[in-house]
Amino acid sequence: MSKRAFRRHHLRRVKERAKEVFYWCSDPNRTAKWANNMAMCSSACCGNPRRWFKGNEKITRAEQKSDLGFREQT
Repeated sequence: MSKRAFRRHHLRRVKERAKEVFYWCSDPNRTAKWANNMAMCSSACCGNPRRWFKGNEKITRAEQKSDLGFREQT
């Protein structure tokens, strides 16, 4: 299967999934747009912590773990 055919296959599959998830929307163009980004919300618990939190809480868990490892080495 060529790369283009593979991408088309996945796009068609994701569009079908968007139709199932966004069943309440009857507009097929809207579901095609939502196929590219199926996130239902962008709240603080689902979104990027840098956008929602301030100070030390703004740092992600991976960055906190990395900083802790660096401080332990020095």
